Amino acid sequence: MRILIDDGLTLSKKKLTGIGWHTKVLIENLKRSGCEIDIPSYGKFFFRLPSIFKRVAYIFYFSRKELHRKDIDCIHYTNFYVPKKKTKIKKITTIHDFTVFNFPETLSKFYRYYARVSIENAINYSDAIIVPSKSIEVELKRRFNIADNKINVIFQEVRESFFEKRQKLLKANVQKNKKENFFLYVGVLERRKNIKFLCKAFDKFQKQDNKDTKLYLVGKKGLGYEEIKKYIDKNDNIIYKSYVSDEELLSLYKNAMAFVFTSLYEGFGKPIVESMFFNIPIIASNIPTNVELNRRHGSKMYMFELDDINELCSKMEEVYNLDIGDVQYSNLELYHPKEIAKRHKLLYKRVLKG
Repeated sequence: MRILIDDGLTLSKKKLTGIGWHTKVLIENLKRSGCEIDIPSYGKFFFRLPSIFKRVAYIFYFSRKELHRKDIDCIHYTNFYVPKKKTKIKKITTIHDFTVFNFPETLSKFYRYYARVSIENAINYSDAIIVPSKSIEVELKRRFNIADNKINVIFQEVRESFFEKRQKLLKANVQKNKKENFFLYVGVLERRKNIKFLCKAFDKFQKQDNKDTKLYLVGKKGLGYEEIKKYIDKNDNIIYKSYVSDEELLSLYKNAMAFVFTSLYEGFGKPIVESMFFNIPIIASNIPTNVELNRRHGSKMYMFELDDINELCSKMEEVYNLDIGDVQYSNLELYHPKEIAKRHKLLYKRVLKG
């Protein structure tokens, strides 16, 4: 069984995020499990092209040339783009979310068109679809006429370093009366993540005699960052870090008073899962994927209604006043990279059997 994994250029970025990390870790663990894995090849000139021309070259040439190879059994598109062409090669596509349909205003015009066409092609030309949560499965069925046996829910993995760190914390069994005085957000700083709302809520929380508290925002700049930057610039206690090392990220998760996730919409909510590994309270918006994660792991998250700034401030205050900040979450082994690779491998075999 030889699988080509087409990452949609996410692995070509110098600093991997999101889909790039998922693809990299998946490839590593599939290889360890005995799978023959191949990736697309590009000429040296390709990486010297401007981003928009690179994407066009990928769509009209590089993604299509792989369809004619006779040495592979299946192509897995991890970044949801599938060429509009029927071939004998089996095709599996991961669709991470439906942001383009729910919040098109949070995306650039070019990306809106690209995402819509890509998702529609994925539905029509893939032999199997992977989604990262039950919530997205429900939405997929609602939006498209697609057979149940074509849909596969496979969660996203969490890096092994998180499992190692969690084991050390559990062995040490150390509980503090209070974590360090900062809230933490991890993810792209873009409109869909509702960061302006988070900054406003934090400002209000601070005015309630909580001036010693900080808010760390960790993630790359996305569409709408300039609107968010205004709030960062006027509050010295809001600290922005565009990119941190694994070691620094682990430290931030470990020492945070709580993790705050105010997103308007998600396909999975991986930063929530990452924060669970460090036994910290989680404050999250009441959206389907967050509710799903909360129920799966013991219903211990502090949920608030979208756009209710008073309720979010109340949750922040509640966490701030906790005597003991540690929370134990269950079933985190579901996200081990080996388990996720195993589920992908089983799907590949099933699709190839027809």
